[in-house]
Amino acid sequence: MTRLEGTWPALITPFNRHGEIDFAALQSLVSYLLDKQVDGFYVCGSTGEGLTMSVEERQRVAERVLAQVNGRVPVIIHVGAVAVPDAIALAQHAQVHGARAVSSIIPPRYTSLEAIIRYFTALIDAVPGLDVIPYLLSPQVDSLSLLRALLKHPTVIGTKYTGADMNLLRQIIDLGHERAWTVFAGMDEHSVYAAMSGADGHIGSTLNLMPGAYRRIRALVEGGQHAEAQRLQERVNRIINLIYGTGRFSAGLKVAMSALGPDCGEPRLPELPLTDAQKQELRAGLDVSDFAELAAM
Repeated sequence: MTRLEGTWPALITPFNRHGEIDFAALQSLVSYLLDKQVDGFYVCGSTGEGLTMSVEERQRVAERVLAQVNGRVPVIIHVGAVAVPDAIALAQHAQVHGARAVSSIIPPRYTSLEAIIRYFTALIDAVPGLDVIPYLLSPQVDSLSLLRALLKHPTVIGTKYTGADMNLLRQIIDLGHERAWTVFAGMDEHSVYAAMSGADGHIGSTLNLMPGAYRRIRALVEGGQHAEAQRLQERVNRIINLIYGTGRFSAGLKVAMSALGPDCGEPRLPELPLTDAQKQELRAGLDVSDFAELAAM
């Protein structure tokens, strides 16, 4: 079975001016990223605004992406939901349609370790034979204790860790030393440090924009060229900081993506769109940066 590693965009979900999923733009975006030779797709996660969509909408996005990719690269479907039946329905649907694995955040309102373990256990048991990857997004619980509890399930093959603690990342990597174990990093601005720490790959928002730059960072680290990898990370971070500087990252990400081709529209609530002035300012900042060069890698 294909090993999960490398450079994966946390796929943006485009919406049209009526707030509906723009499937034509989605198809264009997936084609664009396949041409960029990404190593896989992470669909309907935080960047993909999965929690703002209905179960039916998320299933339709999963179906479209899986059909278009058609096995050329692996696809992980994010199925996290507060309601366990919704998460199970999404996971079973992903399994039927050929997802390589499913993933889930720790859902909102799940604050105790016992409740989180029960949530993931219900999800794992609902899709026997399908790999499951917990998504640790700035977790407020003990990540190591959670993963240790889930390691008894053979289909838990790793995790996505989105946090700044590289010591914790290394401990998560070491947890799976006796089994096949994949750890993805999720903080774009720390990609170089995660690669140095031994992460198998990176799943992130701005990998929609600059997947080649992130692939180059990993290659430089693997080649021992750490100083050059750091310099490239700093260039990437200047673009990330321009988007963060808007104060509305999801909206800024979509504006930046639309500058490269597919018009991804506006984010859904609770995220807010940028004003016309903010969009103009962001585009101007990108124009005078080396964004085009990084995106072309």
